[in-house]
Amino acid sequence: MLATIPADRSFLDDVARRWLEGDNTQDDANALILVPSRRAARNLTEAFLRCLDGKAALLPRILPVGDVSEDDLALSGAEAFSFPPAVDPLRRLSVLAALVLRAKGVFTAELTLEQAWPLASALAELMDDAERVDVDLRERLPDAAEPRFADHWHKTLQFLHIVTEAWPAWLDETG
Repeated sequence: MLATIPADRSFLDDVARRWLEGDNTQDDANALILVPSRRAARNLTEAFLRCLDGKAALLPRILPVGDVSEDDLALSGAEAFSFPPAVDPLRRLSVLAALVLRAKGVFTAELTLEQAWPLASALAELMDDAERVDVDLRERLPDAAEPRFADHWHKTLQFLHIVTEAWPAWLDETG
């Protein structure tokens, strides 16, 4: 559905109203609406409830883009994507923690696993955020600290080589 919604009208209420007015009866069971966030999904669900005003209806599945799995797409009738298999989240954190422990010259003292694990978690979050907003860290991070910046910025970039060099190398090795 492609539509223009005037700025003085509630966007989500208009989306819900137009969906309910449309001829979606044959596709409702498999319908999927993708929204940018969980908050948007919750707000769109509330907009449907407001438009229905207590009446029963079969609503489309409403999912935030970051929460969509291949199964969700298959249920909606979308063609399957051919992604490489995802790394198990616990394994990813374990590997990132091991890479943090091996980061030489970045920290003034040897790190313990208890110190490396939260750093690994932060790196995983950084990679996920960059992926979500379509930023190539390998391309963008080298320009993040110019020579005129303080030395700690260069140490930070050296640490971030884990996500720009070591992690991609590990992915290549493991397939």
